[in-house]
Amino acid sequence: MTAPRHGGRTNGEYLIQDPYHPYAIRLMRAMHREFGWRAICYYTDETDLRRDYGAYPMLQDPTQVAESYRVADSGMTAFIEHLAVHHQVRAVVPHYEPAVANVGRIAAGLGLAWNPPDVLERFRHKEALKAYLRSSDPGLRLNFAQVVSGPTEALQIVRARGFDRFVLKPNDGFGNTGVGIFDGHAPVDDVQAFWGGSGPLLLEEFIHHCDGQVDADGEVTVTDAFRYTRTEVNGRENIQRASTQVPHDSARFHELAGYAGRVVAASGLRRSPFHCEIKVDAAGPCLIECAARLVGLGTARVINFVHGGALDLFALAAHYYGTAESAGPVTVDWVSYDSRVVRKIAGIAEQPERVFNLQGLAEVEALPEFLFWLKRLRLGDRLQPTVDLFGAAYVAVIQEPDEGSLDHATERIQDLVRWNGQPITLTDRMRAATALGRRQVALRRTADIRRMPLFT
Repeated sequence: MTAPRHGGRTNGEYLIQDPYHPYAIRLMRAMHREFGWRAICYYTDETDLRRDYGAYPMLQDPTQVAESYRVADSGMTAFIEHLAVHHQVRAVVPHYEPAVANVGRIAAGLGLAWNPPDVLERFRHKEALKAYLRSSDPGLRLNFAQVVSGPTEALQIVRARGFDRFVLKPNDGFGNTGVGIFDGHAPVDDVQAFWGGSGPLLLEEFIHHCDGQVDADGEVTVTDAFRYTRTEVNGRENIQRASTQVPHDSARFHELAGYAGRVVAASGLRRSPFHCEIKVDAAGPCLIECAARLVGLGTARVINFVHGGALDLFALAAHYYGTAESAGPVTVDWVSYDSRVVRKIAGIAEQPERVFNLQGLAEVEALPEFLFWLKRLRLGDRLQPTVDLFGAAYVAVIQEPDEGSLDHATERIQDLVRWNGQPITLTDRMRAATALGRRQVALRRTADIRRMPLFT
């Protein structure tokens, strides 16, 4: 085993929530490599736990995991008390959005010197974050945002303010889920049909993303910027079809980076990666939302790649989760970054179906522009109509020397990848069932999760 960088700190543990995710595994490896600490894993959803736990053998590795727990929302206080008595928790690691608020509460309960709970709570509630930014940096351009209780209240505000377009979405949402975009003169029945049985939603005026890391002193480093391409799919007009790298040597990159740095500095966030979504119009940049975590959906892997291996976002995040000590200058490589333009392409599913036959993957992988899959389509996969970022059928990453050349490769890949495009035969059904069965057998090769202590 490689000795931890911070020698002598091996007597300790860190906390990570629901770590059945590639980001969690990368961060766990980085925490162990950096500090020698083992994970305390806690699981918040029994269904997800039973479905996903066995897919990641590291979660059963005693050299990496000190203990595993199941924790209901109502059991969080008792869980924190148990941790304080029975464990030496040195850090909390929020690898995905739902963990952000919990780790703030846990860190405070254990007396860890990390972000206070109120800072992290702001990042889980979009209206509260924008209200705080307005007070801490009054000159920062922000769009209108207000939580509304129903369609009638939403339309009253829209018409009083004269909005041509508006957005309704969960105040604590992420991944572009549950987002509705409406014309300012939309009938109340249309808004009610979208609203359904939802509780209060956030109303915003009607994108780029910009990512980086903030250290213990509030020094912000921006590592990348990408531009989204969104289109209407399956009755939703804001579905991401692609995101394309913004060159570092462009005026747009520096406009986005300067604005994102100002947002993060004003937020009070420290020792955390960040992911900002920003619109740019004739008046300049304006915040859509900002998250206190790594950029999701595998994009951190893409960012590491465009910096030519000089940057490791997982190691950088792990360092500041574990210590306030400086990691030194962030090792970005802008020469490598600007040597190509990278794009993520999302495949769109239009109906519920099982994948029984599949064409074009090998041809895509043979293209000179192709880099890797962030999500590879497989026989036996169950698809649902794509209505948010998580519903993409596949995600491919490609590169070209310039953006103009990317469009042809994008169209080629979208034409090549096909599923159920041929008559489905009995052999197809048997192959899909076999492929799915192998994955399910792998999931059953797990320790008995019922032995995990339960806090309710």
